[in-house]
Amino acid sequence: MNTLKRVLAVVTMIAATGGGVVLTASPASAALPYCNNVSGVSDDAAGLSRYETYVNSSGSYTVSCDMNYLNENGSAGQRRAIKQIQWDLVFCYGQGISIDGEYGPNTRQAVKNVQSYLNTYEGAGLVVDGWAGPNTRKKMKHVATEQTFCVHTSNPSIWPGWEWLDVPY
Repeated sequence: MNTLKRVLAVVTMIAATGGGVVLTASPASAALPYCNNVSGVSDDAAGLSRYETYVNSSGSYTVSCDMNYLNENGSAGQRRAIKQIQWDLVFCYGQGISIDGEYGPNTRQAVKNVQSYLNTYEGAGLVVDGWAGPNTRKKMKHVATEQTFCVHTSNPSIWPGWEWLDVPY
């Protein structure tokens, strides 16, 4: 019986420590919520642009959010953010995709196309994976709030009073 207790204790200890392997997750993908809003953002170098953001249940807004998986049946807020990135892809980069609020294979391919373009022509250093994460969105141009041109906002911060923008499509 003592042998069984010792074996169980060792197995429990190994399981509790991950089998001696340290498990870590990528901070960007593990910690960031899926974008669920569209806000007006600005920085010192650009005008006010429309940008994919996240708003939590207590009403705090942030640009630190991710779009890192196919999302074809997301919440209404997620679909708004997806429509905005699709609009950026179509209007600013000429990608021929539907603005349907579904982050499906066509949107992912369009993001890959833009990531490749940004790497080739602007030396962006992006991973070409098709996910519109924070790094990709900071390198992209976004539709201006006036909705008539595109601006590059490399250091976005939410503009006071523009935390929520209506989606025009």
